Amino acid sequence: MESIGSNWKFHHIGVIVSDMDEAVKYYESLGMFTFQSEFGGGAGRARLRLAEMGPNRIELISPSQGPPIFREFLDAKGEGIHHIAFTVDSLDVEIAKLTAKGIPVISSMRRPDGSGIAFFDLRKIGGVVIELMQPQKQG
Repeated sequence: MESIGSNWKFHHIGVIVSDMDEAVKYYESLGMFTFQSEFGGGAGRARLRLAEMGPNRIELISPSQGPPIFREFLDAKGEGIHHIAFTVDSLDVEIAKLTAKGIPVISSMRRPDGSGIAFFDLRKIGGVVIELMQPQKQG
């Protein structure tokens, strides 16, 4: 069996912020990042903005009414790094590997196009949450 993480590709670091507009304004004023258009949104969803700095990405997340894992983090800890995200070839395979090791899925979501995400709780040591993302299959 392939080891955990052997096919993971770094995608971004997710940072929870209380005020999206203020956070974007601050980071752009430093010349560190230029943010892409907002995505997410809608009733009960978080506001999301992604920026690139060389090969690295940062995702700002401002929870409005959900998902609960973002709001819970902001309420309990305030602003800060919430997760490290990786793309994977098969979300189902990686979920099976991690849950077999006793690492619980905090939240997951599948889209009709086959893509999806899952958040895993590694907070027991180091306070880290891992997000795995399966992109839409091409072709």
